[in-house]
Amino acid sequence: MDPKIQAKYYSKRFFLEVPYPYTFEHPYSSKENEIFYVSETLWAGGFPWAIICQYDRAERDAPPMFVACIRSMKARDSSGWFCQVSTEFYISSPLRSSCVPDIKLFFKDQKFTSRARSHEDTEYMKRFPPIEFGKLPPYVKDGKLMIEVFIQVDWKNVKGISALADFQSLKISSDSEKLEENDQLTQAIRDLENKLADKDREIATLKSAYAKEVERLKLELNEERRRRSRNLMKNEQLQAKLCEIKKHVQQRNNNGMNDKPFSELSEMDDFELDA
Repeated sequence: MDPKIQAKYYSKRFFLEVPYPYTFEHPYSSKENEIFYVSETLWAGGFPWAIICQYDRAERDAPPMFVACIRSMKARDSSGWFCQVSTEFYISSPLRSSCVPDIKLFFKDQKFTSRARSHEDTEYMKRFPPIEFGKLPPYVKDGKLMIEVFIQVDWKNVKGISALADFQSLKISSDSEKLEENDQLTQAIRDLENKLADKDREIATLKSAYAKEVERLKLELNEERRRRSRNLMKNEQLQAKLCEIKKHVQQRNNNGMNDKPFSELSEMDDFELDA
């Protein structure tokens, strides 16, 4: 068998929502032992299972306990079967924090059969370690406990018709799942292509805005250069005029013409720098 199919066939993970029995929290409850939840049939390794949750108060003065069990069910054709199982049972924390961590219960390599039920027969139902009901309220969300169960069947230790059942349906299911996976991959590719197209349009828009901004900055730079050029030209003209005035002043000093007004200085008002 394909290792992937084998792993999928003999290892299954189930997620259950168990209604929380608030009435069992009371320390003076008169109930001693009562089942309040039985799951639908869970198939793992070709064998049928059920998860059972019950209230247990074996001793009068003991606190009420929450007990979870896994039970082997009868085969489809009522024939007997046998297998060896390892199971993990989690009560998930709704907070997902170290303050309220997940509760994990487990056992390994337990034998199960589908023989006739009796209280002496311990190979059709196994009990996980009990938990005080008083510890469970932090794990309740919307009136329910979120349970996760992992069932691992040892394929080397199985007997019975159920151990060989459902392989063909598994193959068909596997093919169907492959087709479904292909459809999902095709849809995922389309979604990615659409996202890439959106990104391309966004990049094109950004490039256009960038080009416009660069062009605007170039225009501003050219205008600044022209303004500086005009100012430099006016400064040069002003310096030349100042030199000419100094020259005239020097000539007047030499000729004794200090009593004449310097009308040339008024011409300096014509030279103003741009702001």
